[in-house]
Amino acid sequence: MNKLPAGKAHITMDEQMNKSGFVIGVDAGGTASRAIAMNADGEILGRGNSGGANPTSLPVEVAAEHIAEAISGALSGMEPQETHACVVGMAGVMLLNDPVKKKAFNQVLTNLKLGCPIRVIDDAEVAFSSATREQNGTALIAGTGSITIEILNRQVTSIAGGGGWLLGDEGSAFWLGREVIRTTLTALREEQEIAGLPKALLTEVIGTSNFDYSTKAARVNLRQDLIGFVYKEDPIQLARFAPLVSKYAEENDPIAIGIVEQAVELLTKNVLSVRKASDNGPVVLIGSVIAQGAPVGIKLRQRLSTLDILESPGGEFGAAWLAAIEVYGEQVPHPTELR
Repeated sequence: MNKLPAGKAHITMDEQMNKSGFVIGVDAGGTASRAIAMNADGEILGRGNSGGANPTSLPVEVAAEHIAEAISGALSGMEPQETHACVVGMAGVMLLNDPVKKKAFNQVLTNLKLGCPIRVIDDAEVAFSSATREQNGTALIAGTGSITIEILNRQVTSIAGGGGWLLGDEGSAFWLGREVIRTTLTALREEQEIAGLPKALLTEVIGTSNFDYSTKAARVNLRQDLIGFVYKEDPIQLARFAPLVSKYAEENDPIAIGIVEQAVELLTKNVLSVRKASDNGPVVLIGSVIAQGAPVGIKLRQRLSTLDILESPGGEFGAAWLAAIEVYGEQVPHPTELR
């Protein structure tokens, strides 16, 4: 039974109707899409998952299909028409500024037949709101891709990074994977020792650690094989090599440590570049690359230690909360208050 607001003797019919139904929040990133259905009391009614949904690395229709699949999972056993609001935080949302892409994207999602429009915003916005009720601050995502945003009055006012794999994504898993490839190509070209991180990369690419690099000709062949391997795949697939950087950084491999330090430098620069001098709001961190125990995450927190650092429980919670306050008002429980 819902508690009555202080000073009220009864709940009006309009208020009771406003408390019915549910809202949906979606975090659509480069690797995975997660959705939750939530009621006015902050109770999670359903969850759904699907593949990545970043239209900078996927056809926009595929991105929309993955979002739709995640929402359908969250709606399992429920009536879509009872959805009062739906917010999707999506990486690469700027691609929807193209009318053709936006139309194709919306056509897929209309098949869900929700009882409300779907509002699509930047995934960094929902990450920020998943960790705090504050309306001003900074959000940094570093997962498959990366982006840093400044938020004032819950609106994005400044962005650093977020250009996708072709234009940057500094410090992201993709960026780390690309740097492993680059440093390995350099090691082969400059006849450096092939050990540690470069050897681990070549082993994973070639499928064996028993490869020849004893001569210049052998090194040229390895270099060409590595380049050919990279161009056979979608560029974003380089993100899968990021865990090698973390593993070898933890083992004090100098090449891995150098890549980690460069990533931290770039991410720190982005955070500081979007924050106004008078901004005392929190910095919300989300993403596998900057997780608390990850080498990049550890060093980044050291660099930002003078700021108020918060951890996101997941962008889908922020998206659902933003959807909920549209319908139920600011009094709706925040995800961090329900833990």
